[in-house]
Amino acid sequence: MKTKGGEVLTGTFAGRVRQRGRGVEVTSASAAGATLHAAQAAVLAVPRFVAARIVEGFPSERWEDVRAMEWRAYLVANILLARRPKVDWYDAYRVEEIDPRDCGWTDLILADHAAGAHGPYTVLTAYRALPYSGGRNELLTDDDYSRHRDVVRRDLRPWLPALGLREADVVDINLARWGHPLVLAKPGQLASGTLERISAPLGPIVFAQQDRFGVPAIESALEAAFVAADEASKLI
Repeated sequence: MKTKGGEVLTGTFAGRVRQRGRGVEVTSASAAGATLHAAQAAVLAVPRFVAARIVEGFPSERWEDVRAMEWRAYLVANILLARRPKVDWYDAYRVEEIDPRDCGWTDLILADHAAGAHGPYTVLTAYRALPYSGGRNELLTDDDYSRHRDVVRRDLRPWLPALGLREADVVDINLARWGHPLVLAKPGQLASGTLERISAPLGPIVFAQQDRFGVPAIESALEAAFVAADEASKLI
């Protein structure tokens, strides 16, 4: 598979995807306004409940399959630090008994642990799981970021001395509400053919994201990306 150059547009989201002749058109929106993008094929690396809403003419029978599936919220908090921790690591997990409604984070990632040159600043990425029905709705309706920031900060505080840090080293905490909507694995999803039906290409539109395999894991997301790229390459 050849890697082709491209442009990444930040602060931009796709509002409509539709087939046009033998190709596809994507309408995106940003602060600069709406833009129409034409391509031979498109990969939608979004949860299927999002794809079902933005793809024009999404088949009704697939809609029924999507409605039968469930996703859980996984809030991403980027903790801006004025100093680097005294030790480098990749991922730290919380394994003690926790209340999912009150847990500030389930794991921390120091993602630049392998970087060749370290500057004075760094970012810890904390994941706050909301693994219960209604968690996604809470993120949709709650406009008060401070509640989520405060619980992340609270649960980080006891760990700071072991990292060689003080609370004053925490410059800010930025939140991404929809960083990782995770599919809820259910018995029968794979055997019933549901996942195959909702992930089959729609003409020049192909689908990635970990819900292609029904298992919320980074390995599922990566494999889905390779499969989608292979499907797209056969269309162009």
